Amino acid sequence: MEYYCNNRNQFRANELKISIVFATHNGSYTIDRILASYKSLVCPPNFSWEIIVVDNNSTDNTWEILESFKKELPIKLLKEPKAGKNSALNKALHEPLGDIIIFTDDDVLPHENWLVVYAKLFEEQPEFDLFGGRIIPYWEAAPPNGLLEAIPVHVAFALTSESEKTGPIKAGKIYGPNMAVRKKVFTQGLRFNEMIGPSGKNYIMGSETDFLQRAEQKGHKAYFSLSSTVQHIIRPWQYEKKWLQNRAFKFGRAIVHDQKRHKNLAEHALVFGYPRWGLSKLIQLYLQVCLACLRNDSFKKYQKNWQYNMNKGFLTEYKKMGNALEDE
Repeated sequence: MEYYCNNRNQFRANELKISIVFATHNGSYTIDRILASYKSLVCPPNFSWEIIVVDNNSTDNTWEILESFKKELPIKLLKEPKAGKNSALNKALHEPLGDIIIFTDDDVLPHENWLVVYAKLFEEQPEFDLFGGRIIPYWEAAPPNGLLEAIPVHVAFALTSESEKTGPIKAGKIYGPNMAVRKKVFTQGLRFNEMIGPSGKNYIMGSETDFLQRAEQKGHKAYFSLSSTVQHIIRPWQYEKKWLQNRAFKFGRAIVHDQKRHKNLAEHALVFGYPRWGLSKLIQLYLQVCLACLRNDSFKKYQKNWQYNMNKGFLTEYKKMGNALEDE
């Protein structure tokens, strides 16, 4: 028999446990909708659950909204004063967690069978310790013409690729808004890297990817399920030029760290600390952006702006890591 989780929200001695964990910083715009959606979750048989939310220095009324749900949901509230999403997630890992820990974000709406699917994966796929699910968009407003065709949407808005299928997967293809980890991964000492991830306006993307790939390197295998579905709320201001430029720039920075992690960050001929090929490419892309603007070509403007700022981010981070590369 299926029943909604808010009707049974206490851990029982003979049941397995699910902990849902996410961090929030000034999340008042979406947090009310997110927690309200949790009241419609269907509980899997023989599992209990809890929600752990870590407030990461919010200055709006996020905390008050969180507290308003304490009587309706099995929610535990924590505060982490150190700025950064990964610092907040690591704070939650000090708590006594469930057998499986589901990580998500404060702007993600789960399907009502979300917990049921993860519980089933937990029991039916014992050789896997890392799990991921589908992330589809919840557009608050229709995207501008040409945008979705011009940029890598899965990167820009943290959505899963339409090519993904249920089954084993490389851990780096699992995205943070919808991922689950067996508790034993954390008991073995793995933590989120607090040097990267959301923190302020200009940060290095890929914090969950970094964690998952490090776990994979230690022998933990990953599994993806299309049945585990969430919707990622995409706000209209995320279509704006400034936001997209910043997102592409952060992605370019993340590429450097990803290549370094996989030991395939090549050394290049440098000009003032930047790869020479990259500077040439940057100039070329800038001219293409200007041409697209003159022609008022929406597709090319989105495409070339993204590529220009991604390349700029890559070059900036490559130069920052120059001394470290020389040391190696």
